Amino acid sequence: MVQHYFIGFKIPEKEAQQLDQIRSKWELQSTHKVIPHASDLHITLLYLGAVEEKAMQRLSERLNDLQETCSSFDLTLKGVSSFGSPSNPRVVYVSTEEQDKLKLLQKNVKLIAESLNFKVDQKPFVPHITLAKKWKGKQDFNMDDKHIDQMNFMIKYFSIYSIHPQKTPSYHPVKSVVLKDQ
Repeated sequence: MVQHYFIGFKIPEKEAQQLDQIRSKWELQSTHKVIPHASDLHITLLYLGAVEEKAMQRLSERLNDLQETCSSFDLTLKGVSSFGSPSNPRVVYVSTEEQDKLKLLQKNVKLIAESLNFKVDQKPFVPHITLAKKWKGKQDFNMDDKHIDQMNFMIKYFSIYSIHPQKTPSYHPVKSVVLKDQ
């Protein structure tokens, strides 16, 4: 079986634990089938899916180029939102403030993958941290009472993660690319 991957960065442990505590108060396990482990909270730059080893090696080598062209940045988490209907959302997530360096990093990762003939999603990039997914609720969901305090942290690197759905945590870094200092 071919391994599945994505490119992104995990949320620092302190902030991930804070988000985990907040969402546990919201009892999302009663409305959604999948609640990612706190150590799996992340922002996806690009989902790759199933990738052969040789293709992954080529991509891994090319991503090193971003060490010189993309710099580290501060990221601010600002609110809670959803994909799908607000009353029965497919995904409940934490959103980020607009960040040009994040958009540039994602664009460059995507361009490299496309240049190597990876099939990449053409939907607009919406940076987010999934707190819960796969709606199973029986009653309407109330997004109005879901809030987080603003959180800030520095993104100094991104990684290629292998996906292991039967394990906890499910995402394991196989390569990290350090961004240049601001």
